[in-house]
Amino acid sequence: MNPGKPLKPDKAKEDFNYQIEVAERLRDAVIPLGGIKKTSKKPIHVTQSRKIVELAFMGVVAAWEEFLEAAMVRYLAGAATTSGYSAPLNVGKASDLAHAYQIIAQDADYDRSIHYLSWTSPREVKTRAKFYFVDGAPFVAPLTLGEQCLGWAVQIRNRVAHASEKCRGEFEAAARALLAKNKLNQSFRAGDLLEEQTARHFPKVLSLPAEATLFSAYMRLFRYLADQIVP
Repeated sequence: MNPGKPLKPDKAKEDFNYQIEVAERLRDAVIPLGGIKKTSKKPIHVTQSRKIVELAFMGVVAAWEEFLEAAMVRYLAGAATTSGYSAPLNVGKASDLAHAYQIIAQDADYDRSIHYLSWTSPREVKTRAKFYFVDGAPFVAPLTLGEQCLGWAVQIRNRVAHASEKCRGEFEAAARALLAKNKLNQSFRAGDLLEEQTARHFPKVLSLPAEATLFSAYMRLFRYLADQIVP
């Protein structure tokens, strides 16, 4: 991203949707190849195929956070979407993207090459949006709608990335909530959860089919939320 040019927010959404498509293609390609026993048609073990699904999901969660950042700095710099939408500002428009980052970070010396802003917590992103945009639009409503599921997504992602007691405990709590189960198998992993058919906790506006896996439900949720943020 050129830090001096307020590109349209649509570019942030296009980049994010591309990462979703890549993850979906990867998942769809690898899942049929996994089996309990290796055969010519199933050349890898199911645990390996599901590990790849975990990595695909982790990439999408990271891309979601990058999308939130890219959309917010563009709106703060006064950029409008192709449809003509521009976020109503509570503050003066940033002069460019570099200035927008400085405003959000509240640091005149902020440098993206060495500094980092967190976009993990929907609550924190909503608080940030409310400060800079009237009623926090267009971030608050979508993030509120998806807040619970987004929180679980972070816990699933963290379990893929880390093996700490904290990450394991949070993942198990998320999995039990999503599956409505009190106990999980000791070997139950994030990839197993993502392939479960469980969409009961997702917003009804997504119109998910009963057979939707958690992975596919999340991909649809992310697309929907991105469309609300960049209409």
